[in-house]
This record gives sequence, C-alpha cells and structure tokens, in this order.
Amino acid sequence: MIAYSSFLPRKTDLVNNAFIIGFADALTAFVGGLAVFGALGHHAHNLGKPISELSEIAGPGLAFITYPAIISNLPMAPLFGVLFFLMLLTLAIDSAFSMVEGITSSLIDKWKMSHFKANISVSVIAFIIGLIFCTGAGLYWLDILDHFLNFIALGVSCLLASVFVGWFYKAEKIREYVNSISEFSIGKWWEISIKYFTPILLILLLSWELIDRFSGSYEGYGRLPEFLGGWIILGILPLAAYILYKIKGKD
Repeated sequence: MIAYSSFLPRKTDLVNNAFIIGFADALTAFVGGLAVFGALGHHAHNLGKPISELSEIAGPGLAFITYPAIISNLPMAPLFGVLFFLMLLTLAIDSAFSMVEGITSSLIDKWKMSHFKANISVSVIAFIIGLIFCTGAGLYWLDILDHFLNFIALGVSCLLASVFVGWFYKAEKIREYVNSISEFSIGKWWEISIKYFTPILLILLLSWELIDRFSGSYEGYGRLPEFLGGWIILGILPLAAYILYKIKGKD
C-alpha cells in the first residue's frame, strides 16, 4: 500500500480513494463470505455435521481440500473446478504483484536499480525460498507462515503505522492536507480513530492472539514447527529490514 501510494500524483483525491477502496474491499469480502459459508453450510448439511466439525474450514485447507470436495458434487464439476482454480491463480498472481512491488520500489529508491533488474532479483529469491512449499510438508509450512504473518506481523505493521501517523507525523496536519486536496473532508473523528481507537483495538487483538499462541501450539502442529515456521520468521523480518536500512545506498 505504501509503495503504490508513493506512485500517486501529489493532488490525488485521497479521501475519495480511501472510502472507495475501503467499501469495495468490505463488500467483496462480504460477498465472498456469503459464497464460502453458503457452500460450507451445504457441505456440512450433506455430511450431517455442524460446520465446526469439518476438517478444513480456513486457510489453505479450505481452498485446496474442502472447497474442491464441494465443487466435485456440483453439476459440470470439471468446468467449475477449472474456473475455481483459475480464479485462485489470478488472485495469487495479482497479490504477488503488490508484494513484489513493495520490495522492488525500495530497491529502486535506495540502490537506483532498474525496475526489470529489481523485479528479477526479488522474484528469483522469493522463488528459491518458496521451494519449501513444494515439499511434502509444504502445505503445513504454508499454513503456519500464513497464520503468523497475517495475524501477528500484519497486525504489528498496522499498529506501528497508526502510531507513527497519529503521533509522530501529527494526524491533525495530515488531516488538514488531505482535506485541502479532496472533494469532501474528513472530520476530527479520523484523528481520534488513528490516535486512540485503532491502536487500542489492535493491541487488544494482538494480545489475544499472543496469549492464544503461548498457551498452546498452532493447530496442533507442535512447538518445533510453530517455532521454526512462525516465530523465527517473525524475528528475521525486522532484522533483515534493519540490515537493509543500514546498508548505504546510492545517491
């Protein structure tokens, strides 16, 4: 998001864009939830079980185990199967665009690399690291990493962003600037939200997640896989960011 926003023209209507993106994302998630839980409910009814007792109802297992089983019972199952996995492929590719761009834009700014060279470098390194997900235990490593990065790393990133925007960059000054270039204005509520409500809510959610993690292993995988796949990766990310930050770039 930071990389993409850095490409915007200086006079972009930020308030309109923020509301459109936020509501579109929420609406997409709502419609997706209707499709997923409707299908899960039908599948659970056919099996005579409550949804909570289905083997895989979240994460990679939902996409690669439960949902294909549901699709196999549809009329013209091969057609819907192809469409479903084609959708997953396109979702993965356009998500990869944004993740790669977040790194390559930093490489371009710091070391003045060409866009092509930066993309190739990041993609090759990511491909090599990603080979672990092609092993027999790949789905389990993917599930652990996906959980830790989404529930902890992403939460910490959002918490730090809200703290820096609200307290260090002065939310009131940002609000004044944003309102000056937008069709309609955001009120004082935004400052209260970014300075107090959002950080407090994120701290509560992160605390809940950390208590849950320390009180037991994730999904029964055991402490060693959780430690290697989750906690070490969470420790490596800020360390790698600090090392890259300290390396001198090109003027």
